[in-house]
Amino acid sequence: MALYFENLIVWQKAFLLAKKIHILLKKFPKEELYALTDQIRRSSTSIASNIAEWSGRWSNNEKNHFYHIAKWSAMELQTQILLAKEFWYIDEWTREEVTWIIEEIVKMLYTMTQK
Repeated sequence: MALYFENLIVWQKAFLLAKKIHILLKKFPKEELYALTDQIRRSSTSIASNIAEWSGRWSNNEKNHFYHIAKWSAMELQTQILLAKEFWYIDEWTREEVTWIIEEIVKMLYTMTQK
């Protein structure tokens, strides 16, 4: 039986983004393991986690709190992906792909909060 959040397309996209990021991070240099790699891993995981948390809340104030955390984590991830590109850990195509997914998730989250 699927939990409610597992049926949300925005959560599914965030979950797949986190999986993609975790696979991508295996190519990062070992010296980044406890620095940029760890930050990227945590922010990518935080997006899907906070969407799941958001889905279980009843009040609009609580929902807005978790929406903002998910959005902030997405913006944090976007910055970290830009840094990874600058440090040559990822190529431009990968940066654009991840950026597109992040933007899509943020737009979906915004739309959900307007209902």
